[in-house]
Amino acid sequence: MTFKDTKTLILDIIKCSSIEVTENTKFKKTSGIYMLYVNKFDDDRIVPIYVGQTVDIQKRYSTHIKEILALNRLTKEEYMTYQNDLFYNGRFKSCKIFKYMVDNESCLSDLKMIILNECEQSELEAVEDKYIKELKAEYFGFNQLESVSGQRKEYYQNMTDEEINQLMENELMNIENYLEYGYTKFNFTYAYGMVDSSKKNNLIHEHKNRIRDILNTRNTREYIVEDIHEYFKKRREDNIEAVKSFLVPMKEYNDFPLKSRKIYVPFPKLKKSECGVYFVISNTNRWYGNTSHCAEIMKVISMYTENGKVHLKEYLIENNSTNLHYFEKDFYRRMVFHKTPFQIATDWDYLYMISLSTEFKTGVNDYDYRDKDLWSLNDAISDVISKCPDLYSFKLCSNQSKKVIDSSMLFLDFLLEEKIRNRVDKDFVFEGTSFLAINNDLLKGSDSSKLLKRYGIKLKRVNDFERGLQVALKGDFSHILFEVKRSNDKSIKVIRKLSERKLNSRIVVIDNGGKKTRSILNEIKHIEINYSITSKDFLKKLLL
Repeated sequence: MTFKDTKTLILDIIKCSSIEVTENTKFKKTSGIYMLYVNKFDDDRIVPIYVGQTVDIQKRYSTHIKEILALNRLTKEEYMTYQNDLFYNGRFKSCKIFKYMVDNESCLSDLKMIILNECEQSELEAVEDKYIKELKAEYFGFNQLESVSGQRKEYYQNMTDEEINQLMENELMNIENYLEYGYTKFNFTYAYGMVDSSKKNNLIHEHKNRIRDILNTRNTREYIVEDIHEYFKKRREDNIEAVKSFLVPMKEYNDFPLKSRKIYVPFPKLKKSECGVYFVISNTNRWYGNTSHCAEIMKVISMYTENGKVHLKEYLIENNSTNLHYFEKDFYRRMVFHKTPFQIATDWDYLYMISLSTEFKTGVNDYDYRDKDLWSLNDAISDVISKCPDLYSFKLCSNQSKKVIDSSMLFLDFLLEEKIRNRVDKDFVFEGTSFLAINNDLLKGSDSSKLLKRYGIKLKRVNDFERGLQVALKGDFSHILFEVKRSNDKSIKVIRKLSERKLNSRIVVIDNGGKKTRSILNEIKHIEINYSITSKDFLKKLLL
């Protein structure tokens, strides 16, 4: 079958296939044969397909996509560093796909996968072999030669030497015929090499030498290297040269040459009077030692239906998780002996980063934020609230868990958080609120000052207990604030006197003392006691 006929067959298969795998399909633990392909068939030498087998199609799809997402984050200079060290040895399939996509100006959304055949695990090897041969994926596409990929298969391990020699003879004849197609030149160099350690089979050796003569750029025809150390040295040098020649994109690029994926974020089913708010969060907020991976809200998507019309709006959020330099983590780890590629990281001391899993689920990566107008999180949520119809409630959802949503809202204005969580009305404002802080530093930080100023809340400080008592009795304050640090604290006496007067003010006490202090305060009526609380949570308790 010619190259043109094969391409036509593959396009027909794609057109007729209704079983496409996406991030939202549910083929977990489904075994079968699949075809990964780049939806750009303009090249006249390569059919951009990879045929594979798996016992979990959904998981394999995720793995394939994430490997390309990882390569997309690297600069060309960084990528070359790894290729010069054969870091992706044994995983070159993704490098072939990446090169094809960059050189053909594809984007991440062009990478797709369909199921060719669902079959039992015992049938996988035979059915996969059938499709690879029928579609000539090892000569026109991204697959490796059977003499390499087949070594892990049971049927290959049971083959006799004569059968293996016959397989190699047939393979080498095909290589000669298809040398100008696909990644056949690279596959030959990687599988057979440009040198041998000895001459074993005359026919096979002649086949290899004819191909070597075509590929050889050296001014020598010495294809036998008997010294074993020199042989392996030559093989490594040839493999590095093949990788640089055939697996590195010809086009110049920085990072993110494949841009980003366009993914429809699935909202949960919304009621008639609900506004869905979807938070795209950068990572899972994992803990390493005493430091947290800071999960950031990267994008906010709001959606509601009013009078039969769907209103959808996206907000790209200012963040610390983009415009970073990425690299292969294991490449630089000295004490890791079995290094795993496609484990992308950023600077060791920098904990913000959009994880590959987040990008896989949502399509969001650094490219989306370049030369774009970004929203602050507070402004975005404020806009969502103001645009939402009055009688609608909010339904929050995310690519991460509820716990991660909570931690990522740490820097959101707490009143906006209360509104978006339906805890207060959308039009709620603070009126007639004023604080009196007697001889303490509560709410003295810049963040607290900004919040008080934003909501028009007045704060008066008095650093003397007697004068503070007089001001509290004469003034009209909504809250009187105290901090108690020990059981003989002078503030306890003032707290008692004010509590006996039964003022309209709320007497709020922060207890930073021990058990004895707690026991004393518990005996005093008409006061509110808080223990070891952050400024933001303290303000929440005071105001809401």
